[in-house]
Amino acid sequence: MEEFHYLFQNTGETEYNDVVYDHVFDLSNNEFTFLIKPQNTIYWRFGIRLSATPEIEFYHPSGRYQKKDTADVHIAAGEWNGQVWILPNRFQMAQYYLPNQEHILSRFEKYEPFQPVEWQLRFLVNRGEGNVLLLGYKIGNDVFSQQYAIAENYKYFKVFAWADKSNFSLDCTISQRSFGPFSIGNITFRNGDMFDDLVMDETDIILLPASSQGTATKNILARSEELGIPPPVENDISSVLTYEVTTAYQKRLRAGYAYSVKNNESSIEIIKTLCKSIISTFSKESAQRINIPLFGTGGGSLSPEAVAVIYLDVLNNDTVNLKFIVSIVDDSVFIKVKNALGNFNTPINKNAPDVKSRLHSDTFSIDEADVLNYDLIAENFFTILSDKETNPPLNVGIIAPWGRGKTNLMKRLKNKFDEERTKLLSNSPTVNKMPSIKTLGRWINNEAPILGVKHNIPYSTVWFNPWNYQSTDMIWAGLADAIIEQVVESIPGKIDQEIFWFQLRLARIDKQELRRDVQTRFVYFISNFIIWILVGIVAIAYFILSKPVIAWGVIGVGGIIGTITSIMNFLKPYRTNISKAFDKYTKPPKYPEKLGTFHDVQTDVNRVLDLCIDKRKPLVIFVDDLDRCSASKVVEVIEAINVFINGMYNNKCYFVLGMDAEMVAAALDASYEKMKGRLGNKEMEQGSIGWYFMDKFIQLPFFIPVMSEAKKGEYLDILIKEKNYNTEQQNQIDTGKVKDLFEGIMSTNSNVASSNMIAQSGLTIEEKNALDKMILKNQVESRGQEEEIKKQVLSYGRFLNSDPRSLKRFTNLLRFYCGYQFLRMKKGEDFAEAKVLAKWLVVMIKFPQLVRWIQWDADNKTGPIISSENKATILDSLIKNFMQNNNGSGKTYKDWLQLSLPITFYQTEKRKKIDDLDEITWIKSETMFEILMFEFSEKHYFKNAFVCNVW
Repeated sequence: MEEFHYLFQNTGETEYNDVVYDHVFDLSNNEFTFLIKPQNTIYWRFGIRLSATPEIEFYHPSGRYQKKDTADVHIAAGEWNGQVWILPNRFQMAQYYLPNQEHILSRFEKYEPFQPVEWQLRFLVNRGEGNVLLLGYKIGNDVFSQQYAIAENYKYFKVFAWADKSNFSLDCTISQRSFGPFSIGNITFRNGDMFDDLVMDETDIILLPASSQGTATKNILARSEELGIPPPVENDISSVLTYEVTTAYQKRLRAGYAYSVKNNESSIEIIKTLCKSIISTFSKESAQRINIPLFGTGGGSLSPEAVAVIYLDVLNNDTVNLKFIVSIVDDSVFIKVKNALGNFNTPINKNAPDVKSRLHSDTFSIDEADVLNYDLIAENFFTILSDKETNPPLNVGIIAPWGRGKTNLMKRLKNKFDEERTKLLSNSPTVNKMPSIKTLGRWINNEAPILGVKHNIPYSTVWFNPWNYQSTDMIWAGLADAIIEQVVESIPGKIDQEIFWFQLRLARIDKQELRRDVQTRFVYFISNFIIWILVGIVAIAYFILSKPVIAWGVIGVGGIIGTITSIMNFLKPYRTNISKAFDKYTKPPKYPEKLGTFHDVQTDVNRVLDLCIDKRKPLVIFVDDLDRCSASKVVEVIEAINVFINGMYNNKCYFVLGMDAEMVAAALDASYEKMKGRLGNKEMEQGSIGWYFMDKFIQLPFFIPVMSEAKKGEYLDILIKEKNYNTEQQNQIDTGKVKDLFEGIMSTNSNVASSNMIAQSGLTIEEKNALDKMILKNQVESRGQEEEIKKQVLSYGRFLNSDPRSLKRFTNLLRFYCGYQFLRMKKGEDFAEAKVLAKWLVVMIKFPQLVRWIQWDADNKTGPIISSENKATILDSLIKNFMQNNNGSGKTYKDWLQLSLPITFYQTEKRKKIDDLDEITWIKSETMFEILMFEFSEKHYFKNAFVCNVW
C-alpha cells in the first residue's frame, strides 16, 4: 500500500481558487482512500477529475467543467449559492458528466463542521455492463457506498480542492492499494471471477471445486450447467475429472472438477496431492493455461493464504509447461493473499528455499508470531477476570494435552495483568514509611499491628511450577514462598520492598520470648550495676574524704570498670548483626516439617496478602505443569488451592491452572481408588472419579481449540520462512482511525457491512489487534446480551446439577465464549449464537469425555489417525441418521440406543476400526440423549464447534 500526503490550502481572493495536487493516479486495479481533515475550514470542496490520458487539464479561473471528455466527482461541506456559503451541516457528493446520473449523488444533512471525512474510490472492470466506479464515504458512524457507470476509457485522475471566495485548508492523506494481478513464476493471481470475459479468453482448462462424495455448492452447479458439463460424481479425493466443451463464444476448452473436499473438510495434504494430480494430468499435453480458484477454502475451511503458499510450492514448477490463473473474487481475500506472498515480483528459487537456518526453542516469547490467536483468547480472559462484576474465588482451567500451547496462553494472560498493573501504578507514589517508635511500643503491648502500611497492589501475579518441587517434600513451602516473594516484588520501589521485608520480619517475632529475655537481662543488669556502682562510690568517697590510700582508689576504679563492664555485657548481644539477633525471637515457618498442615502457611501468606493485595483487583496465581507431578503431589497441590479458595483468602485471588486434565484426572483416580464405582451416574457422565473431582474443582474450564489444517499451514510457514513477521507489528497505531472504525462496526447490525469495513480499512496488523480487543472488551462489558444468556441458562439448567457451582460455571462459560463469537461475527467469520453455544457448553460440562474423545484420542492413542473435525462429523452423522430415520416421531431414548450402539467408526479408505460406540459410556447416557434432542437444529452439529473455533 502506498501513501501520499498533501495540504490543500488557499486564500479566498478569487472565485476559482482551486488547488491541484500535481500527481496523476492510475485508476485501474486500484483502491483509493482519502482521509480529509478540515483545518479551521467550515466550507470546502474536494474532488477528482477522470481522464482517458495522463494529461489532465484544469480550466480555472474561467470555469471548471469545460470539456465533456473528462468527468468530475466531488464531495462538499456546505452549499455555495453563487454569492455566499450557506448550510454548514450539509454534506454531499456530486458529479459532472457521469452517464445517466443525477448531479447530486448523495446528500447528508447531519455533518458537523471540521468533522473528518473518509472518502473511498474503487475502479471495477467489466462488471456486467462495462466499467463502474465504486464511491463511498464515512462520516463518524454514517457510511454510504454506491456503484456508478463510467466511460470505459477512463484510466487516470487528479485530485483538487477549492472553496470559492473563501479561505480553506484541508489536510489530506491518500492511501492507494493495488488490486491488480500479479505473477510468481508460472502462476498469476487476479482479483475477479473465474468466468470474467478477460480471463475466459486466456483459459484452456477450467477446474471447479467438488467433494469426493459427488457434491458441490449451488453456485458451482450453476457454473457447471453454464459450461455444459454434468454435475460432479463420486470420485477419489485429490483427483481431476474433465470434459470437452464448447463455450457460448464457440471456444473449445476442457472443463471439469478438482476434488478438493472430503467429508465436509479439506487439508493441506489434500490440496498438495490435488496440485500434483493436476500437473500429472495435463503436463504431457501442449502448453495449457489452467483457470482455478483457491481450492479447499470454501467448504473445506482452509486459509486462502495457506492454499496460495501450497500453489507456489507445488504448481510453480519450471519443469512443466503449464500456466495457472488463480481467480479470487473477494477483495479482502485477494489483499490477504497478496500480502502473504510478500514480494511477488521476485521469482522463487526452488534450489534455495527461504528457510530459517536455526532451531526453534521451546521457550515462550511474548513477541513471537501469534497465528493461533492466543493473544486474543488471553484478552478475552483478561477482560472477564478484570470485569468489576467478576469476583474471586475462581479457578480457571487451561486444558489441553502436552505441547498444545498452555504455557504460551498463560504467559500471554500474565503479561496482560502485568501491563495493567504497571499502568495503574505508574502515577502512584511510593510509601517509604517505617514503623514509628510509638507504633513499636503499641505493637509490643499488643495494642496495634506492626504492619500498618497497606500497599494495595492491583493484579499482582504469581507464577508457580510445582514440578520444580517434585522430588522434595516442599511443594507447600514452594507455593508459599512463590506467593510471598513475587507479591512483594510487585511493590513499586526497592525501598518500599525492603521496608516491607523488615516489617514482615518484625511480625514474625515471638513477643512473649522477647519480653522474658528483656526482663531477665534487666534484672541481671540491675543487680550487677547496683553492686559495682555502690562499691565504686564508697571506695572513691573514702579515698577523697580521708587519707588518700591507694588501695581505696584502686577499689573505686574497679567499681567503675565493673559498672562499665556490666553495661557492655548487657549490650553485647545487640552488637551482632541485627538479622541474627532477630533469629532468637523469630519463628520462621518450617513448612517441610509441617507437611499436611496449613497453619504457618496461612498466617504468613495472609500477612502479605492482607497488606499488599487490592481486593477489587485480586492476585492472580498461575500454576503450570501440574500434570507432570506424581499423583500424590497433584492431590497435595489441589488440596492447597482448595484451602485458598475456601479459606481466608477466598476474596483475594484467582487461580489459573494449565494442565493436561486427563493426566491430572488419572492422578486423582489413583489417589481416590477406594471411592471408585460408588458415585453411580456421576462417574459415568464425567468418565471417572478423577474427572468428577475436576468438575468440582474448576469453575471456568477452557479447552484449547484444535489447530485446523489451515492454521497448521500458517504456523509451519512461520517456522520455515525467513521473513520476520514481527516487523509489521512495530508500526505506530493510529488510535483515532481504530476508534472510528470500531464505532462504525458497532453501529451496524449487518455482519457483511462490518466485515467489509474491516477489509477495506487498510489497518496494520497491530491496529487490527487493537480493533479486535476493543470489540471484544465492549461485548464482554456490555450487558446487552444478558437477557439472552439468562434465557439459555434457564433453558439448559435442567441438565445441570442442582447446585450453584454448576450453574455459575455454565454462566461463566457462556459469557466467556459469547464475547469471542461476537468478535468473529463482526469480522464476517463463522460464529455461533448464544443458543448454539449453550448446547455445546452444557455437553462440555456434563460430558467432558465427549470433547476429550473428539479432541485428544487421535493424539494420545496409537492406531489409525483421524482428525478431530472428522470425528465430530462422524458423531454428527450418527445424530443426523437418527433424526432422519425417526421423521419427527418416536425419538425415544430406547430408539437412540438401538441405533447408536452397534455402529463402529472406520476410516473410509482402510476400514480400520477407530472406536466402538458400545465401549463409550457417555453416549449411552439418557441425559446426553435429552441434551442432544433439546431444541435441535443443524447449527448444533459438533463440527460447527470446530468451524467456530470453540473446540
